[in-house]
Amino acid sequence: QGGLLPCALEVWRRSGREAVAGVSLLSPPPLRFFSKGADSRKFSRRTQRLLWAASCSPAGNLFFRRLRGGSPPGARIREFTERSLFASESDVGAEWVNQCIAGARDARSRFS
Repeated sequence: QGGLLPCALEVWRRSGREAVAGVSLLSPPPLRFFSKGADSRKFSRRTQRLLWAASCSPAGNLFFRRLRGGSPPGARIREFTERSLFASESDVGAEWVNQCIAGARDARSRFS
């Protein structure tokens, strides 16, 4: 996951070369890599700011709550995980889904 370079460096500092075999530094490819003809600058900076402000509004909060809900609780999170994060539905464990549901409980974080 992103942002783990400091962790890898700390493990290397504490444990030496035996603990860390190597480190890969990557960034996500631009949108045009995935979709020919897609323009990553489709929205102006002003439009992006307005969309961000809308997502932080009460309406955006309600939308987020709806997305993380479902019946039974967490059904949409499980569906998204099975469809988008894992190669096979059988690879999705209850521990992973429960962790995602717990992370989505706090609507301020917007993580799930």
